[in-house]
Amino acid sequence: MTPADDPIVLVTGFGPYPRVRVNPTGSLAARIGRSRRFSRFGLAVRAHVFETSYAAAGRDIGPLLEQLAPVACLHLGLAPRAPKVRVETRAENRTRSLAVDVRGRLPGRRALVPQGPSTLRGHALAGPARAAFARAGIPARLSRDAGAYLCNAVYYWSLLAAAGDAPGRPVLFVHLPWPAPRAGERPAGRRRRTSRPPTVDAMARALEALALALGAAGRRV
Repeated sequence: MTPADDPIVLVTGFGPYPRVRVNPTGSLAARIGRSRRFSRFGLAVRAHVFETSYAAAGRDIGPLLEQLAPVACLHLGLAPRAPKVRVETRAENRTRSLAVDVRGRLPGRRALVPQGPSTLRGHALAGPARAAFARAGIPARLSRDAGAYLCNAVYYWSLLAAAGDAPGRPVLFVHLPWPAPRAGERPAGRRRRTSRPPTVDAMARALEALALALGAAGRRV
């Protein structure tokens, strides 16, 4: 198998949205997408940053998954007020957001996929993921609520695609807290204060290891 044919791990993040002008999940996804470690394990990695709008994300995710046919997906979202990493274990077929997206649109309450399952579970390596963050010194917990914004929507769409087209494909969504500011940076105003917020470098290392584990699991399916 040539490097161009190596199984692909897809890592995604989001761009800015109201009150968050710089979304660290986008830069983290891009950073993992530049990693050279995946080729050592016979894997390729691709990064994608979704515009934080229902119209764009809903339009892009299907063709993206069809084109790349990834063996695993790791989706990243920002939880600005969270004190810990949240490893999400399910997504719901609904929007209930009271906040507008980056295009200024409010989705209201509706099903993401009419006639789709009400709930999809994403237990892919959830326990090992929490343990991986713990080894990196990053507090993490399992969560059963992926939120009421685009994070839940992307997770649901990705899980539904895996169930229909790629049974067994590991799909995981991780909510990240604000990272610790770099030297000279001002702390993010909406971050809940914690004694030891994780650094960008620490989160990148843990997420890269998690993406590799998902890829290895997906390749065995």
